[in-house]
This record gives sequence, structure tokens and C-alpha cells, in this order.
Amino acid sequence: MRDHRPQGASHLLERGTLSEITERAKLLDQLGKKVKSCVSPSLGSHLRIANYRDGLLILEVSSPSWAQRVNFERFTIMEQLRRDMLPSLTTIEVKVNPAMASAVNNPRTEIPVLQQVPISSVAADYLDAVAEGAPDKIKARLKRLAAMGRKQDT
Repeated sequence: MRDHRPQGASHLLERGTLSEITERAKLLDQLGKKVKSCVSPSLGSHLRIANYRDGLLILEVSSPSWAQRVNFERFTIMEQLRRDMLPSLTTIEVKVNPAMASAVNNPRTEIPVLQQVPISSVAADYLDAVAEGAPDKIKARLKRLAAMGRKQDT
């Protein structure tokens, strides 16, 4: 019978499936770093670890041309991984994932600029009306917002 009592997050992180997933993610991250250190930087940016199970390492690349490049370096990668991390590695499978190409070519590093829309005098009146029935702390904040709206009108 299942135990349905509430448990803390620390309990879930320490025992059970979530901790196994966390450990697996850490292992795959370490593998990814090791594989990228084995190949050229240009190839490393188009490559990621998809999975590792039963001696099979699955790599994803952004295009067929990068897949061919990985296939040329497959035995070098296998040799270094067997020596340093995965003695049980038997083969490497390369899969093409076109969605990676858009992520590599269009990185989303820029932060969008938020345009602040001024508060109209009508909105300021509504804020004042709402503030009348609000608790003191919220009332003070609503009054400040309304004052900002009136200041912009002048």
C-alpha cells in the first residue's frame, strides 16, 4: 500500500526516482564535457549527449555534415572515453536533430527591452479608489502608483 502522507522536498531529493534522475543528469553532463574536450571546438558546439545506456552512447548533432564529422572521429572519442570515464563503452550512435541547428545559429542571449507604458490619469483615479478599501501596506503602494500616473500627466 502506498504512503500518501506529505513529504518534504529534501526527502524526494535524497531517495527515490528524483535522486536517480539527478545523478543521471550529472553523469550525462560530465560525459558531454568530456566528449566536447575530445573534439574540435567547432564540432563541440554542434554536438550534445542524448543518452548513455548498456554501453551505447547516443550523440545528437545539428546536421548530417556534422554527423559525418563525428563518425570520422568516432574511434578517437571512444578510445578516450574508455580510458578516462567509460570502460564499458561499446559503440557510439550518431543521430541528426535539426532542432539543434536553429539553437546553434540563433542563440537567445539578448534580453528584450521592456517598454514602460505610462499610467493614465483615469488609471490613477481607479488606483486611488481601490486603495481606499485596501490594507495599509497595499494602500500606500497603490497611492504611490497613482501619484506617478498624475506626475506624468503634468
